[in-house]
Amino acid sequence: MPSTYEIAAHLGVSQARVVQLIGLGMPKNSLKAADRWRAERGTGKRAATNSKTSKFADEPDEPKTMGRPKSAKQPSRTGDSLLDALLNSIAVADGAFEDYEYARIHRLGTRSVRLSEHNKAIDSRLKAEKAYREELERRRLIVPIQEAMDVCRRTMEPVLRRLKKIPAEVGPQVNPQDALTAVKILEGEVNAVIAIGRKALDALKDPDPNAR
Repeated sequence: MPSTYEIAAHLGVSQARVVQLIGLGMPKNSLKAADRWRAERGTGKRAATNSKTSKFADEPDEPKTMGRPKSAKQPSRTGDSLLDALLNSIAVADGAFEDYEYARIHRLGTRSVRLSEHNKAIDSRLKAEKAYREELERRRLIVPIQEAMDVCRRTMEPVLRRLKKIPAEVGPQVNPQDALTAVKILEGEVNAVIAIGRKALDALKDPDPNAR
């Protein structure tokens, strides 16, 4: 009975490949029997490689039911296009990993192709994750104009209340002989300050320099 080395030299393949073929059912009792078994499978001593799949013709093919589900998954539709892109990238990467694992475990000739597909899917997923993180950060930094105006109004309310009390409280102290005149003067100044503040706040809606 020929050795593994002799069979490998006769067939023009590696010893590891001989072990794989024996596992697939190739007889090892004679070189002629090995040739006959391979001939029945439609292969010669060394089948040409397929440049598209990087596999030899006598290596087992991937079953049609392998890897991804029979029914195609629906793409993500959350209403957020960037989140949809991320979720779809994750699904593609997971499917590519399943395909590679199947090819690796079953020692299929397409495993190098599946690994390349998986690496590309991972790269796309990382880019989608980076874009999504950057968009989330941008959304946290950019505040809608109406929300900014509401915050300004709430912040200024206590200040305005205090300003409006100043004329009545301070006027008599400034001019005890003519408190009424002092109150009116102070009210005019306070109202002018308030008007400037409101004008500046309203300008946020339409930041046109000609409107100032």
